[in-house]
Amino acid sequence: MQTCGTSEKTILVADDDRNCLSMITTALQESGHQVATAANGIEALEQLRMNPSIAIVITDIVMPEKEGVALIRSIRRLCGTIKIIAMTGSTNWEPIFATANDFGVDVTLRKPFKINHLLEIIDLELAN
Repeated sequence: MQTCGTSEKTILVADDDRNCLSMITTALQESGHQVATAANGIEALEQLRMNPSIAIVITDIVMPEKEGVALIRSIRRLCGTIKIIAMTGSTNWEPIFATANDFGVDVTLRKPFKINHLLEIIDLELAN
């Protein structure tokens, strides 16, 4: 496992939906957070390996190349202390979230969600 969760706390957002990625990134930056982005799970893992200051990963579950559950499993092997927020817009969200929870997500969110709700969750997760 690599060293992670340093005193500088960056949030990684992984989503293949450019609009959602942009909305979340902008809101986080306007709230004073450092943000890294990825368009899929492979890019997210590259970001994690290059940036030990990542403290939270916000990931979509349904993505190309390396989908969210596989990403969650890889994150837990790479660094078990990173907080993970998983989100999906799928209508079949219950089994998706059950699987994500089995692999160690900290919070699940159904899209669409209110950005203020996400910011509250991030503040709570960073405080813990």
